[in-house]
Amino acid sequence: MNIERMSNSFLQVPINCIKLLMGLLLFSGSSYAHSLNVARFEIQSREGVGDYLRIDFTFHALEHMFTGEVDFAAVNSKEEIDYIKSTFVEYIKSGLDIQVNDKALVFGKGLIKLGHSSLIRLEILNLPGKIHSVNAHISCFQEVERQQNLFVLKTEGVSFQHSLNSHNIFQVDFGIFPGPEGPIFSSWVVSILIAVLSTLLLLSLKFLRRDTLVPKSKRQKMFGI
Repeated sequence: MNIERMSNSFLQVPINCIKLLMGLLLFSGSSYAHSLNVARFEIQSREGVGDYLRIDFTFHALEHMFTGEVDFAAVNSKEEIDYIKSTFVEYIKSGLDIQVNDKALVFGKGLIKLGHSSLIRLEILNLPGKIHSVNAHISCFQEVERQQNLFVLKTEGVSFQHSLNSHNIFQVDFGIFPGPEGPIFSSWVVSILIAVLSTLLLLSLKFLRRDTLVPKSKRQKMFGI
């Protein structure tokens, strides 16, 4: 009987730890999604629905944009609401510079929903069927302190995400997807290759210089020549 109790207690410890870990993960995910300075920009392509860019943001970001211009507590007419919506959509579009396969995405009509958790959905008119490279510069909400724009791409065969902020100038460049004639290398890949080759060249020159500075008699002892 004591052995059975000990066994149950032993099993209960990892179960409680797992529950605690899951709780922390859910809490962190929820807090991230509702952070005042975080917006999510996700390109989605679904059969039967089409291609679109979904933007999730907080009402805080909307208020920040209209600071000193609109008193949201006093807004009560359809004209005022329509003005806010249309102005905000144009602001979002002006901050989007997304190129896929070296061609800028063109956005069509959109849908906007305002509230504590707000969203904008913009139709994408020219998303290619096969994606080989992506360059995204999303400057929306960059005026907000410690702003984080999470850029997400989810299409058939391609799925990635990257956080855009002031450290990377709200820009990211992906060029690692296999194209029809092999992989297309982006600028950061070329930079890495150049850095590696430069390091190897410097090491070779350093070794040759060291070899010339060592006296011949010493080199004979060191290398048997």
